[in-house]
Amino acid sequence: MPPSVFADKNKDYEPPDDSDYPPIPTKISNAIKLMLNDVWGIQEPREYQVAAIFYMAFLKTRLMYLVRKTGEGKSLVLLGTASILRGVTLSSKWYRLLNGLAISGLISFVCIDEAHACVEQGESFRPEFKSSVNALKSLIATSKLNNPTLDIPVLAMSATFRIPEQRSFNAMMGDFPELVMWGDMNRRNVGIFASVAGEPLSRLINTWVQDVMKDPSMQSLIMSNSAAACDGRIIDRLEKAASKLPDSVKGEVTRLFMPFTGDSGLMLKMFLMACFCAEDSSNRLLVDIWCMPCTAAAHCGVSSKRNKQCYRYGPVPNMHDMIQEAGRVDRLHNAPPKTQCYNIFLNVTTFLLLWVRTQTDDNASIRNKNERQLFEVLRFIITPTKCYHEAIEEYFENPKTYQSRGPCIDNCSYCTKAHIEFTGRVSKPQLIAALQVHIFNNGAVSASKLVSLLTDKRRNFSLRMNVWGKGVDPGKVHGLILMLLATGMIELRVKSSKLVGTDDLKLGHVDVVMGKTTIVTDDDEI
Repeated sequence: MPPSVFADKNKDYEPPDDSDYPPIPTKISNAIKLMLNDVWGIQEPREYQVAAIFYMAFLKTRLMYLVRKTGEGKSLVLLGTASILRGVTLSSKWYRLLNGLAISGLISFVCIDEAHACVEQGESFRPEFKSSVNALKSLIATSKLNNPTLDIPVLAMSATFRIPEQRSFNAMMGDFPELVMWGDMNRRNVGIFASVAGEPLSRLINTWVQDVMKDPSMQSLIMSNSAAACDGRIIDRLEKAASKLPDSVKGEVTRLFMPFTGDSGLMLKMFLMACFCAEDSSNRLLVDIWCMPCTAAAHCGVSSKRNKQCYRYGPVPNMHDMIQEAGRVDRLHNAPPKTQCYNIFLNVTTFLLLWVRTQTDDNASIRNKNERQLFEVLRFIITPTKCYHEAIEEYFENPKTYQSRGPCIDNCSYCTKAHIEFTGRVSKPQLIAALQVHIFNNGAVSASKLVSLLTDKRRNFSLRMNVWGKGVDPGKVHGLILMLLATGMIELRVKSSKLVGTDDLKLGHVDVVMGKTTIVTDDDEI
């Protein structure tokens, strides 16, 4: 198909579904389940796992996308081929080995797990993902050329593979899927809560202490956008807090805090995963990790049944990462409500620093995408219009078949009405006056000065008194600024366009200006 024709078709692409596929015969279904149990140790395989194998092996489906929910334990990638996505480019030794297998017709099945990462990261900091997809296509073509009667089915899997990502992946593969199987995104057992604080790390550590006092045996993860923070102040704060815990909580076995980042190195990562994901802490060859500060390096593979809490320090970059992180808890899908949670702790400073990072990529389209996704998450957290769980389900599930399940009642910040306390009730006239007098009296204000304003007790107090008419927690001031950013009432601008797309861009190079959006409401309070 000519590239121009493919591009036109891809614009109008709608995922095919399994409605026209025949049901799985009982005998074949039982045989597949027996194989999964005896060979791979999956005792109770899910129906979509059985269906995927049936469609690939028996109906010869050439290209198939499997959109499954997170927390499945063993992945279907175990059923397929070598893991060839990382580090296998056209010039690698791995490619030469696999190319020999392709020539001999010895590649029979290709699985790509976490396929959304090819789209989300293939153009930016993980270009090897895009290169590896090209290598896959080359291997399949080589096999077909040398073995005309042999078809190699391709199964792409992800928990967060929406139609826009599928279109991008279509373009990378140069092909359209014959079948897309959607799972649901119902993770309502997992509490999703957000907290805005003047010192978010302090509040996070305090929450960890409260949780570990209730359940000393629990494991937990702390997700961060900064490897330096994971290896530095987060570990320091954890160790300081742990030193003050009662001996009954600490236990007799030494429990450690270990960072897991992209800088950890392959061997250390494998060891940390073995330690953290162990069924219990009795193996003396491993160390007992109590809490592990992580970057996005831990999104895939860090799957412990003992991990009951995931804390996020700073805003999450996009909705895909949010689901990956929330999926680190309740791996068995049976947690009682509010016992296993994904807790987000943020303030203005953590948001601004992440926004600056979105503007350092030298590709304008990636900058725009990263900024759009970051503000999408900010609106989801700070200015929600519905239950967090309901919003996630609507965002990721098949739009053709999605049906609202209603709110979760009390397992997210929206349903508990905690989101109202991000800012509290604010007088609209007083807010506008305070912005003009205390922040934008001289026009644009440097983002670094805005942060100073939030931490300066005297000016901060004046702002609080003018907006709320009383002294309030500093977190509400941060919440208010984040709300203004989320709604577009204030906007971020880089002072010099020459710095955009470079690593030289810092927070001091950013201005905050009044936006064009106004608060549309007849009420005097918002």
